[in-house]
Amino acid sequence: MTSEEAKRLTAKSAENPTEAKRVHLRAIELREIIYSIFCSLLDATPQTEKDLTAFNDYLSDMMALSKIVKTAEGFDWDMTANKASLDWILNPVIRSAADLLISEEWRRIKKCADPTCGWLFLDVSRNHSRRWCDMRDCGNRAKASRFYKKKKKLDTGSANSKTTPTLESSTSSMERHLL
Repeated sequence: MTSEEAKRLTAKSAENPTEAKRVHLRAIELREIIYSIFCSLLDATPQTEKDLTAFNDYLSDMMALSKIVKTAEGFDWDMTANKASLDWILNPVIRSAADLLISEEWRRIKKCADPTCGWLFLDVSRNHSRRWCDMRDCGNRAKASRFYKKKKKLDTGSANSKTTPTLESSTSSMERHLL
């Protein structure tokens, strides 16, 4: 979406708050449907027919308003439909989810390892070992928690073994640090 399109959507939303609220609720519903479908794939549980039917309803509506257009490189989809309507913003999301669902790339979808997060992400790392949706957020929180627990364990361990050091133990410790 261009900044100009974003401005138009913002202005149109302000002009028609009822329509904006309706589209917002549809976006949330669509998000939950897509989340449920991909989670069922990840968990290897049967997807509900209800979710797939609801997604296909969104997809059908989008496809009914889509068309093939000529571009400099050949042809492409125009899924923006009627940009005067606020609903057009959902079409690229629907198309991306549908493309991912029917491709082999859905196997690269993972759920964030942070138990408080639950976000899904596409793991495009070289060895497909990414664990968190965002390293700066969930990954950092997990690393900080691990560090804190390790430090606390070490502090607790040293507090339990408080003895008066002997000259011999002090010397060997000092030698270790000098080496």
